[in-house]
Amino acid sequence: MIETSTKSVQNFLSNNNQQLEQSEQILHVAINYKPNPQILGSWLSIIVLIPLFFCLGIKTPLQIQLFLNLFGICIVFIAVVQYYKEFKFPKANPKHSSTFGLITTNGIRIKEKFIPWELVHEINRVFFKGRPFLIFNLSPQYYDFLSQNIYNSTYTSKFVFLGHLNNSDRLFKEFTPFWKPKSPGQQLKNLAQQLKDSYQLRDVPTLEHTLEGNYKKLGIQCSFNYSFPVEEMKIRVLLPKKIRAFLKIARETDGTRITQAIGGKDIQIGHPTIDKTCLFESSHPIQLQQFFTLEVKSILEQLLELGRVNFDLGEPIKQKRLKNKQRVKEDEGVLDTGMLLTEIDTVRAGEIEKIPYVIQAAFTGTVLEPLRDNPEDVVTFIELCLEFTVLLAEHIVQIGE
Repeated sequence: MIETSTKSVQNFLSNNNQQLEQSEQILHVAINYKPNPQILGSWLSIIVLIPLFFCLGIKTPLQIQLFLNLFGICIVFIAVVQYYKEFKFPKANPKHSSTFGLITTNGIRIKEKFIPWELVHEINRVFFKGRPFLIFNLSPQYYDFLSQNIYNSTYTSKFVFLGHLNNSDRLFKEFTPFWKPKSPGQQLKNLAQQLKDSYQLRDVPTLEHTLEGNYKKLGIQCSFNYSFPVEEMKIRVLLPKKIRAFLKIARETDGTRITQAIGGKDIQIGHPTIDKTCLFESSHPIQLQQFFTLEVKSILEQLLELGRVNFDLGEPIKQKRLKNKQRVKEDEGVLDTGMLLTEIDTVRAGEIEKIPYVIQAAFTGTVLEPLRDNPEDVVTFIELCLEFTVLLAEHIVQIGE
């Protein structure tokens, strides 16, 4: 651990309006070294003084003059090379250095921001020209960083590169115990364990990244990727008994709007954002509207901020006429969702007996593409998906009682 009271640490924190959190300790101070502007002057002095030392006031033969000219050319060449190397690969000179950032027990502090360990996907040891370096990946994808000045640390939105290291192995071992338990990959594993405990689930030996079990008389099977990026969450729910019901929740599209215009019915649940985004079709619209309490609406609203949802239970009744009683061919099987406006109307028309029995429902949640690498958003989305699906399945079971 490094003392937080050192001048370089205090200057870095104060200059960047940052302060260490309680119990946060510093593991490493990353230093960037600037070129020494005096090096060119030193070499130029050598170039000038050596010829003067040999030639000043001395009448020299042609051979000696040619030798001194060649010697001078070599000195110039060496000076240029050294000057270039000093700029490209500056030496560790404390007089010409600046603090790039701090690696702490909580994450990475750089001038631009604080990056908690929860956002670091991997810490990789890389080698270039036989020298080891460390790279902190802020995204699960690999990015080419060797175009950077590898002897100095640098930051992009995709990675933090730690240069100028002679002890990368030791630092890697020091960083890992603080990073690993909070890493995005570990967060997904922790989430899986949390879902097991909360919903009485277990791993499926024959299916990778799949959990199943029984919770409140519901058979549940869910799956999601245990590594980033995470694209979707799939859930299947087995009801305790067969029921006559139909329910569909899908994304509102131009196609669904056309269907509504020619006689379809999109059930409104009383939330402007949700009603505009989602299409609801159900054989029991009154109970569906009652199900969407303020709590359930809040869950679905959060889900829609993070992704898209789709829920399917059973099949709708197919009719041979539209809502306006326009006759159509029998084999067209046009869906008359207008016949399902209310449960009372459905029962009076005798249509409830035509609804097929169902015992299984399916839910798919798709994470918005820009959020698929974000651990916090992905974990929240998966938790909400299962919570919403279970609440909806419990409501469906009540309809069948």
